[in-house]
Amino acid sequence: MNRRLTFFMILVLALPICVNASPLINSLSGSVSDGGLVTISGGSFGTKSTARPIVFDNFDSGTNGNNVEGNDASHYGTWDTCSSISDTKFKYSNASNRNGSSLNAVDTYDLGDDGTMSIQFHSSNATYMLVSFWLSFTDNNPSGPNEQMKYWGISDETCARWDDDAYIQMNWWQNGQWPKYWFGGSYEWPEWSIIEGYSDNSYDFETHHPGKFKTDGTWQHHLTMIKQGDSGVANGIVKLWTDEYYHEEPAMITYDSGDGYIARYGIFGWWHGNTEAGNTVTLRFDDIYLDDTWQSVWIGDDATWVNCTHREIQIPTAWSDNSITITVNRGSFDSCKTYYLFVVDADGNVNTDGYPVRIVTGAGEAPCPPTGVELK
Repeated sequence: MNRRLTFFMILVLALPICVNASPLINSLSGSVSDGGLVTISGGSFGTKSTARPIVFDNFDSGTNGNNVEGNDASHYGTWDTCSSISDTKFKYSNASNRNGSSLNAVDTYDLGDDGTMSIQFHSSNATYMLVSFWLSFTDNNPSGPNEQMKYWGISDETCARWDDDAYIQMNWWQNGQWPKYWFGGSYEWPEWSIIEGYSDNSYDFETHHPGKFKTDGTWQHHLTMIKQGDSGVANGIVKLWTDEYYHEEPAMITYDSGDGYIARYGIFGWWHGNTEAGNTVTLRFDDIYLDDTWQSVWIGDDATWVNCTHREIQIPTAWSDNSITITVNRGSFDSCKTYYLFVVDADGNVNTDGYPVRIVTGAGEAPCPPTGVELK
């Protein structure tokens, strides 16, 4: 064989094969306590142009009883003023908090009430969207007449209130059709989505997970990850979680440039109707996080991402391909226990094995008992 050809073949075989590797965590440094700074070392994290999220609010910096609108979020973002359309106002509340939380945002809706927390997370039209929040949903008259509650969405207008402003909205109906994810604005646009093949462009959570959406005030974690596809092409991706209950649509129409529905604003609380006066719903939100990338850091309660039943999002402050620094968000996890750390990259890949972390107590809390000590 020609010596030059032989050398070339050896050289090619020696070159590394480039693949889309999942993130890998090798080590941690820092204090894994609420608000502590931790640096994660590893690889294949990718680069993130702006490390921090666009919006994060745990509402703990507010004042009990004050309106949320117009205030800065606890960490990043500022809530819009929606006085012109809101019949009711979200207020900071110290009642019915999650474990570890000081305040949440609450509003109660009667027939026809609008009450919106609106915040901008993109200047034009986000290609990628990550929306994470905790929700306590209370149907105050569960045996009453049918009712509808639009309780969160993404819109092309601030303080949006109607279907034809919506890029995506979440509907709850008491009559057993609840909850549904609607895509693509008003209901006359079924071509926008092929979720489940429904003509009403929706995904019916209740059909797939009966009884798992709670309306008794139980706090639940909601996570939505969206990748917009090409205009009019079924190559978009939508991933939906409520607690551990998951659904993915890997090939759907998520965008049509001719219809004008774009993703710029997060809308929390929306509208309550199709019912009778006095039939009310109370919404409480906590730990709202929005970003225009799927890149994110999480702590979960299982060593495997898909098996986690409880996840808390972390707040990145620095991000490179081999190092991420986060501000620890304990959320409602108990301290002095071991959980698992996960990094999600821009394509949604997650480290295969969760990296074990023990959340320790912070200032003003009793220290955790030592580990590895046998009590007799």
